[in-house]
Amino acid sequence: MKTERQAALLCLLFCLAWHFVACSSNSPTTSGGATGSQTTGSQTTGSQTTGSTTTGTSSQTTGSTGAGTGSATAGSAGSTGATAGSGATTGAASGAATGAASGASTGTGSGASSGGGSGVGTGSSTGMGGTGASGSSSGAVTCGPPTVATGLISNFAAGNVSNQLVGGSDTWYSVPAPMVTAGVAHFAVPATAANMYPAISTVIAAKGGVVGCVDLTAKYTSISFKIGSPTNTSLLFEITSLETAKAQDGSGFRKSFALSSTMAPVTIMLSDLLPPPFGVGLTQSMKAGFNVAKDAAAIVLGVGAAGTNLDIMLTDVTFQ
Repeated sequence: MKTERQAALLCLLFCLAWHFVACSSNSPTTSGGATGSQTTGSQTTGSQTTGSTTTGTSSQTTGSTGAGTGSATAGSAGSTGATAGSGATTGAASGAATGAASGASTGTGSGASSGGGSGVGTGSSTGMGGTGASGSSSGAVTCGPPTVATGLISNFAAGNVSNQLVGGSDTWYSVPAPMVTAGVAHFAVPATAANMYPAISTVIAAKGGVVGCVDLTAKYTSISFKIGSPTNTSLLFEITSLETAKAQDGSGFRKSFALSSTMAPVTIMLSDLLPPPFGVGLTQSMKAGFNVAKDAAAIVLGVGAAGTNLDIMLTDVTFQ
């Protein structure tokens, strides 16, 4: 009996031991599954998807956008600068045309000149022979008052003569030169190109072959002349400053007036002269207190439409 009990106890212990081993063998399998799950989770969720792919792309897009915006803004500023530059270029181009309209002699700018080289060049056709009045270190020019007793510039009694308001004489510039008969000068300047604005001009304060300037306001308030034309019905009268005369850009202060085939007197008030829309004259007009009548170097008569011939009879040009 005792032997049977011992045998049963041994059998029970054996079963318990076997059950423990069997349970232990299942544990690694479960852990292996967890490890597999961990590997799969790490591969799917890990920094490969969320990390550098998403964040890197976002950073790259933002950086690119920032660069693009900066470039566009900088480009805008550049365009504005270019516009300003273009404005200048356009101003120069239209200035040449408009300047010519205000009275260019044989080119596209207006001005005055003389055979002796004391005059102001007209566009690119004629150079300036003198250096003009001397200026201060700041570039400002002080023009003196007229030194002659009368304001008569030309009555053409002695031919093509232009009296200077500081003494001495010069001539009127035109191509071809005028024909003077019985105190009347006939100027016939053809437009040899579609963009040409024929004009005539003379300096009024030249001395010793050097272009100078005069303060007209010291003695005069207007200029008068007797004029007529078989073809022109309106012209531009212009006064150019010494600086404009040197620049030869035709940007004088001007006023339009009417004329007919019958010679008749015309009076232009100096206070009625308007600034040009371009060139040195425009720049000067923006300076506080600038008055071209205080810095007068030449006078011009010219057509206001490109390609129009200038054909006039002129006499008794006088400042009053």
